[in-house]
Parts: sequence; structure tokens; C-alpha cells
Amino acid sequence: MEMLATWAMLCVGAVVVMTTNIAVELRVANGTKVIIREVVPHPNDIHGWNQIQNQVVRLSQPPICIFVELTEANEWSREFHQGKPRCFPVMWHSERVKLPKDSGTERSFVCTQIPLTSVFSLSDHKVQGKGLWNSILDLHRPPTGSFKTENLYVMLSWTSNWEDVAILRPFDDRIFNVQPNEKLLRYDIYLEDQDRMTQQIYEGEMRMSM
Repeated sequence: MEMLATWAMLCVGAVVVMTTNIAVELRVANGTKVIIREVVPHPNDIHGWNQIQNQVVRLSQPPICIFVELTEANEWSREFHQGKPRCFPVMWHSERVKLPKDSGTERSFVCTQIPLTSVFSLSDHKVQGKGLWNSILDLHRPPTGSFKTENLYVMLSWTSNWEDVAILRPFDDRIFNVQPNEKLLRYDIYLEDQDRMTQQIYEGEMRMSM
């Protein structure tokens, strides 16, 4: 079994987000926005090769690669491709994935994906590090897995203003009654202790220098 969603249909010119680190030294990493510039279909994908001039390219097999371009120039990309287009290839990869425990089976399947996702849709942890001006949150429990308070916190904490947050659909408000992870609570206490110690050391150094 293969997951078709990330390569079966690609739109040239669409803005997408990287979901893995490609070249961290060039700031091409998980969460980086890029633009799809060209699709190179699989050699046996006759249907795909017939559509490479179209804006929307439909594929029957995973492509060899997708050429993408950074949405914004940075000092590393200018130095690396001096005076040239900032395009680079993104390759597909396969991974064996086990079905969730609550599925009642221990079977697994092979997932073939291009490490890109639509820029308008991100999971809670993929949104980390992004200062969003506005956002639409889906607080519905996923079909498999769980929805915890830490998931909610991550989703809410990266939107700049409460007025710019919208909820996609009705949800079970019992998610707010879930007990926080004890390990995270202990780590929060640890961080507060470290903060107090740092302040004490700083104040002591300041008194000694006066």
C-alpha cells in the first residue's frame, strides 16, 4: 500500500512547506516555505510525462524528484547559487509504517511520500516556530491517536492575536479537562528553577562589578 496524497497530483507554482530537513545550512528545513517549479515524473509514468507542461500535473507513480525554489532569498542561498535561480530537487522517500495500536492489528504498510505539504494545512507540531498572523484550528479528535492539552497549547501559542483565531468545526470540549502530562509539568518546574538560578547569578555578577 502506498500513500498517494503527496505526489499523485502536484500544482506547479503552488507554495508548499518542507516537512523534513533538506539543507539546514541553507535554511531549507522542516517548515521552510518553497514554491514548486518543475515536476520530473518516473520514467515509466507515461501519463505524467504527457502532463509536465500543465500547471496541474497528475501522476500515476512517485516522481523522480520535484524542483522547488525558496520563497525568500537569504544570505546562504545567494552565496550558494550566486546569480542563479534558487531551485533544488526534493526526492521522494519510502518508509514502513505500523498501524496504530487501537486498530486491533499489528500489520504495517509502506508509505511513499514527497516531504512537502500544502502551505495552508499543518499539523500542530509542524506549526512550531511560525508566527502566524491568523489561523483556523481543527480541535476535533483525530480518527487514530489522541488529542492532548499540549497539542492544543502548541496550536494556540503560535498565533499572534486571539482575535485572529477561528475554530474549524464543533469539537468535544472535554479536551480541556485532560490532565497535563506529569513529565511536562516536572520539566516546567525545572525551567522555573533554572530561571531563578540564572537571575541570582546575574544579580551577583552585577553587584561584584559595581
